[in-house]
Amino acid sequence: MKVDQLSLNETEVLSEEIEMQFMYRHQSENYYYSFITLFSILAILIPMLVISGCVKMEATRKADWETNFTDLHFVNAKMGWLVGLGGVIVHTADGGKTWVQQEVETTSDFKAVYFANEKYGWVVGDEGTIATTDDSGRHWTIQDSGSVAMLRDVFFKNSQEGWIVGEDADVLYTKNGGKQWNRYTGVSEFPLNGVWFVDGEKGWAVGTYDRIFHTKTGVNLGRNRAIALKVNAIE
Repeated sequence: MKVDQLSLNETEVLSEEIEMQFMYRHQSENYYYSFITLFSILAILIPMLVISGCVKMEATRKADWETNFTDLHFVNAKMGWLVGLGGVIVHTADGGKTWVQQEVETTSDFKAVYFANEKYGWVVGDEGTIATTDDSGRHWTIQDSGSVAMLRDVFFKNSQEGWIVGEDADVLYTKNGGKQWNRYTGVSEFPLNGVWFVDGEKGWAVGTYDRIFHTKTGVNLGRNRAIALKVNAIE
């Protein structure tokens, strides 16, 4: 009888231990699967949130000005301008931390921008387009270039004297800030792409097919080829 009672007690104890082990194992499995589920959800959500944030930032930027930028000019470490296709002009006054689009009455593609100082600037582009400002770009006005060619580069010595070159191989020159542009033809038989002056006298213009033009008088340009040939192109 005692033996049977002891066996019964041992059986009950063993059953309780088995039940506790089962419950502990089942609870551990629940924790494990819960952790795996949470980890899987986070692994999916985190990249989605990151991607969503990046896309939102990029979309905001494109909504402000969707263009291909073609040139930029800074007059100091703070003030700069970008120009692009579709008549886009963008300005910063804090070194690029913030950018603001400036209004101009044209949708022509701009190719180049140059500022003589913080106030006076010019942009040039397709179909002979020239726009100028005398107040840092708060207001832009269109100038008459007398040309319908693509204008590719512009340089100003100061607020009055400047040069423009472009697709028609001519040089545009002004002594009054662009109120009147003089056109010098026959400078090159090929398009001109860039112009730069170190002062009001010494300057260079470059173009396609190895063309390099040089002047020591501000207007007269000489042509330097690879064989160092120099001739006067403008009288």
